[in-house]
Amino acid sequence: MTTYIYLFSGAGDAAHPAGEKLESLHGNDGGYVEGMQRSRCSNVSITVVEKEKSELSSDEYKEEKLIRAKRWIVKWGVGFTLVIAVIWPILTLPAGQFNKGYFTFWAVIVIAWDTVASAVIISLPLIESWETIKDVLLGMFTNDRLMEKMEEINLKLQTIMSP
Repeated sequence: MTTYIYLFSGAGDAAHPAGEKLESLHGNDGGYVEGMQRSRCSNVSITVVEKEKSELSSDEYKEEKLIRAKRWIVKWGVGFTLVIAVIWPILTLPAGQFNKGYFTFWAVIVIAWDTVASAVIISLPLIESWETIKDVLLGMFTNDRLMEKMEEINLKLQTIMSP
């Protein structure tokens, strides 16, 4: 995979019109950068449009809490993997060759497990993002918010322009 990064000038002059490519950085998978055309990039700036709107408190980013969370994830991840990949199959060994009833029992367990897992995997992201989904659907099928914003802008403009 090859990545191309182009930096553009925000302001131009006679030699370099606005929007002319100032630098072309060519990188490959290893992150090697080559092929700079010009080193003049003093007019290049990146404007941050939106600040991060994290609902997490600063306590959530403390090193101690992150280490505890990592331990919990590793403990339960490795433990659950061992149960599913090693212990569960070992529990079927005493049965020897599966008869029809025993096979049906395990097939029902697998189907129930898959059904519950599918429901959780589908429903949790929907529940988590429900407010955003509502806003998008409301915006798609109604223009009430747009009209409210336009009225608000018109009121502000009238306030500014009135003598």
